Parts: sequence; structure tokens; C-alpha cells
Amino acid sequence: MLGSSTGSARRFAERARRHRRAALSPVLAGLAVLVLVAAGAWVLLASPLLVVRDVAVLGLDRLDRAAVDEVVDPSLGVPLARVDAHGLEEQLEALPLVDSAVVARVWPSDLEVRVVERVPVAALPVPGGYDVVDRSATTVMSTPEPPSDVPVVQVDLSTAGEGTVEAVTRVLDELPPELREQVATAGGTSRDGVVLELRDGARVVWGGAGSTPLKAEVLTSLLPRAAAVYDVSAPGWPVTRDA
Repeated sequence: MLGSSTGSARRFAERARRHRRAALSPVLAGLAVLVLVAAGAWVLLASPLLVVRDVAVLGLDRLDRAAVDEVVDPSLGVPLARVDAHGLEEQLEALPLVDSAVVARVWPSDLEVRVVERVPVAALPVPGGYDVVDRSATTVMSTPEPPSDVPVVQVDLSTAGEGTVEAVTRVLDELPPELREQVATAGGTSRDGVVLELRDGARVVWGGAGSTPLKAEVLTSLLPRAAAVYDVSAPGWPVTRDA
């Protein structure tokens, strides 16, 4: 009887140990997961292993790299996962020459900045000089003298309809570069009455900003025919006049 009782006690103790181990297993597994998550979070957010070490900047032409560095350099040495890419994009897009910017993390330790610059297409006379603007009439830079590489926009804002300047800059933006280089001044009395003056003195009646690619193609085909006025406002029925 004593041996039987001892064997039962051992079996009971063994079952109790198994139950305790079974009960502890999920707890230990959970603790292991927590440790792994904490370690992973530390590596991503605090470890010196994954900090920003280099910044590649793409798309610069007129914009000075130093202006970009001033925005992104504070991110050097910061854990890559903690870099506020969206915030950096907003700061970059606040620069006058930047139309848009994309900041991407390149693991394990780099940032890539892609910049799309605003393209100057015209100069607007302002007190003290000229504002060089892009297609949306957003000022890219200011200069005391009329620039030689973009047309000057001449619009009487007191009489021209709303949106005339933007219609003019949109036309200039959509012109092929070789054609835009021939334009000395651009203006209009309304958004549908855009007029271009070429550097040789000829006048181009453009009309509205729509169908600019087609109008540009028609005008290019007409230019070899010397004329004082080229009217491409209705590109299907262009007209040339000597005066």
C-alpha cells in the first residue's frame, strides 16, 4: 500500500508540474514577443545603427543645393524611422523655386530627396523691377531688370478680366521651348484674348489658352511666311495679315 501511495503522489506531482508548465508557456511566449518587439522598436527608433548618414538630392537645376541642405541636414544622425518625411516635403515646397518634393527613406541609413522645380515662363512688371513667374503666376524670383530668357507679360490689370495673367502664363508654359524663345512680350485683354509679340515685331493673336499645342504647331508652320500678324485663335482656319 505504501508503494502504491508513493507512486500516486509522484504521478500527481508530475501532473501538477505539467499543468504549471502549460500555464506558464503562453506567459513566457508573450514575454518573448514583448522583448522582441521592444528590441525591434529600439533598433528602429533609438539605435545608432539605423540613423541617417547620407542624403541624395535629385532634380536640382536653378535651386541652390545649400537651400535644400538647410532643410534636410537636421535629419542627419536621426533614426531613419523617426524622420518626418512629410514635414520635410512641406518645408521644401515652401522654397520659391520648388514646385513639389518627395522625401523617401532608403534603408538602412539614407534619405532620397526628389525635387521638381518651378519653370520660369514669364516676367511680370512690379514696382521696383520684375517678378519672374511660372505657369500658375507664382513668383519664382525677382529682378530689377527685365530678364532676357523669358517674355515680359503686359496686362492692364485694371481692365483685363480675372485670370488673364494666368491664361497668358499657361500659354507660355505650353509653348515648345524653341517657339517661346521667339516671344518678346505677351499680354491680353481677357483670358480668351491672349496676344503674343515676337522678337521680330510680328504679332500673334492667340485667343484662349486651350488647344495651345495645336496652335503652336500651326504657328510654326506659318512663320516661314513673313507677315505682320498671325491669327491662330481658330487653329483650323488660321489667318495672316501684312498689317
